[in-house]
Amino acid sequence: MKAAVLELPDMRATGIAISHDMLESANRASEALGRVRPFDITALRPGDELPDGLDLLAVPGMGCTSVSELDDTLARAADPWSMRILSEAVDSRARVAASCSSVFLLAQTGALDGGCATTSWFLAAELQARHPAITVEPDKIMVRYGRNITGGASLAHVDVMLAAIEMLTGPDVADLCARYQLIDRRTSQRPYMMLTVLIADDPDLVNAHDWIVHNLRRPFTIADVAGAAGLHSRTLARRLRRAAGLSPQAFVQCIRTDAALTLIRSGTTVEAAAHRVGYADASTLRRAIRRREASRAG
Repeated sequence: MKAAVLELPDMRATGIAISHDMLESANRASEALGRVRPFDITALRPGDELPDGLDLLAVPGMGCTSVSELDDTLARAADPWSMRILSEAVDSRARVAASCSSVFLLAQTGALDGGCATTSWFLAAELQARHPAITVEPDKIMVRYGRNITGGASLAHVDVMLAAIEMLTGPDVADLCARYQLIDRRTSQRPYMMLTVLIADDPDLVNAHDWIVHNLRRPFTIADVAGAAGLHSRTLARRLRRAAGLSPQAFVQCIRTDAALTLIRSGTTVEAAAHRVGYADASTLRRAIRRREASRAG
């Protein structure tokens, strides 16, 4: 099978290396299982032509950490050559494996329309806004849709490449490849999400967050939070859902439990932490923390 790694100037060196290393690891795993090497691997750089009969195109992430950085990077990366190569790969029915901000390049071809995709958790709302025909799943490390595979931030490219290897060579080769590389099969980005990063581009949500932090000890309502941010309760709910995928109630609970965990890790007792962040007692706080950790794990 023919596999190519797209190598653009803005792509992370780690993602490019991961692509090559995972494909070569699959070749070695196949040899260890008494089979022929499945992949003929080439680098695809600006000016090259798409190989005939391509089976897999790996599209490493570009490492963007903000929407403003994304705009600048896409302005360079989404040039006529890159978009032609991606479109040709899609039209040729090669599998395309893209991660991080490079998912935006694949989305521009229309290949993900009508299906599901993921990207870096802090860019997920932007991907959904720019491409409403795609169902974005921000919690997922990796999503398969048809012949395409999309993944989260740059190092999620490991998971994306492992999925591509499994689709093309079977689970036994992929499992041995994972063992060689010491890869755990991850499914969720939730453990890595930071609430303050998700809402950073919305000053009203930042104001709501800060007001909650300064009023944790006293009882308040969602209407109080919305009023402090200068918003109607329904507007607060709509903007929280878009930015962070949370209801206002879940938003408050996340802030309370994060504050409590920070206190506990610094040596505060659970009982004292519960009082300081507005929970009735330690058992209520413990239940909230268990629910939060369970949602992150799932």
